[in-house]
Amino acid sequence: MLSSGCVWGVVADAKTGAPIVGANVKYTDVNGKVVETKTDLSGIYGFGPGYGPAAGPAILEVHAQGYETKTQPCTIEYNDNPGASLSNLASFWEVQSVALSPGPVADVAVTDLFPDNLPVGKVWARLTNYGPDAVPAGTKVWCYIHIGQVGTGLGTSTYQSYFAVNHRLEAGETRSFEAGLDIDTNNSQYYEIKCTAVPVETVTDPNPNNLYYTEVIP
Repeated sequence: MLSSGCVWGVVADAKTGAPIVGANVKYTDVNGKVVETKTDLSGIYGFGPGYGPAAGPAILEVHAQGYETKTQPCTIEYNDNPGASLSNLASFWEVQSVALSPGPVADVAVTDLFPDNLPVGKVWARLTNYGPDAVPAGTKVWCYIHIGQVGTGLGTSTYQSYFAVNHRLEAGETRSFEAGLDIDTNNSQYYEIKCTAVPVETVTDPNPNNLYYTEVIP
């Protein structure tokens, strides 16, 4: 068995056969070496001699935005080109193509921001999943906060934070979560908060037009 050669393949949509651009392809070889690359505009990835996994058993992991991650064992043998010659290691091929199944399609958005108490309290974020599919746990909500002075509009500070939603959201479901933001509207301060929900990579958002929700408190 040759120890090195070229590894390449195509990553495609399991339903349509269309190539997937920008998919991340990672091999962990028999020696524990990890190599990674991304697919090109034709859905093709490749490693040249000396840059790919060693011959032998390996683990192949492929993931892409909007698709379910696939992790599978494979065997690297570098024997897929019957015309290979030892005078040219690049002629020894290992072809490993992968089909990824599309992940859920769901329009999840922040639909409200509200304090649990004033003048001092905590901010809560309301999330709605408009569907059509459920959203798995792991959605992150990023918030950008501007604190200003009422009457002048002058800012006193700006920062950002995020929290993770460790709950599955069914299609049509709305739930509220503490955003991890403390507010104090004494001293005539106001808070302009802009938040966006970012689902896990496997989810495709069919409506990118409602990414941000902004609320001014009070």
